[in-house]
Parts: sequence; C-alpha cells; structure tokens
Amino acid sequence: MRKRIAIAILAALVVPIPQTTVPAWTAQVTNESGLPQPNVAVHQAWQNYSLEPTPHNQDLTTNATGQVTFPRRVLWRPLIANAIGALRNRMKDGNKANYGPAAFISAAQGNAQAFSDRCCAARLTLRPIR
Repeated sequence: MRKRIAIAILAALVVPIPQTTVPAWTAQVTNESGLPQPNVAVHQAWQNYSLEPTPHNQDLTTNATGQVTFPRRVLWRPLIANAIGALRNRMKDGNKANYGPAAFISAAQGNAQAFSDRCCAARLTLRPIR
C-alpha cells in the first residue's frame, strides 16, 4: 500500500499536466468615442515566470467589428517544475524575482495606443499619445 502511495505522489510530481498561462482573450479595440476600430494591430505577450525563462509574443489584427481573439496559452509541465522554477528565479534574481503567469495586450494605430495587463480585459480604448 505504501508503495502505491509513493508511486502516486511521484507520478503527480513528474507527469506533465496542462497549466494555463493565459485564458483565451477576446478584446475589442475602440476609439475614445467608443467606435470599434477595424484593422488595428494588437500585440499579446505572455510568460509563466516559474516555468519558462523567456516571454512569448503574437500579433493579430482586429476584424471589421474591432475585435481580436488570442487563444488560450497552455504549458505542459510537471508540478515539480513550478517549485524548481520558483527556486531558480529566487536564486537568480533575489528579491526582484517574478513568479507565475503574466500577460498583456497592447494596440497601436497612428498616434494612438492602448494597453492592458488585466486579463482578460474586454475593451482597449485607443488614446492619443501626448
């Protein structure tokens, strides 16, 4: 019985499982008047600091209604990788270390831009750069 428990615990620690870094994210880009903005470049960046050393990026363009949808971002890693990654970050960066998932989206068109790091914000309002 103890052997089975030990095997189950070991499997839980080392068998890769899906870990969502960012859920699917749909946002609408509007101008300050609230009108949808088609054909706007939208950038998404994401990273799970505990599981990967570098960020990922994707650029999409809004559709005719000003919407863009980024897919769910999933990493397949064993649970033990979270602990190892957190320790690695702490040893490398000390008190300035980052842990866990993070993501943002930004949009830009002409002299206007928008930004959100609140997953999963439904609206990005383009505002003039001053």
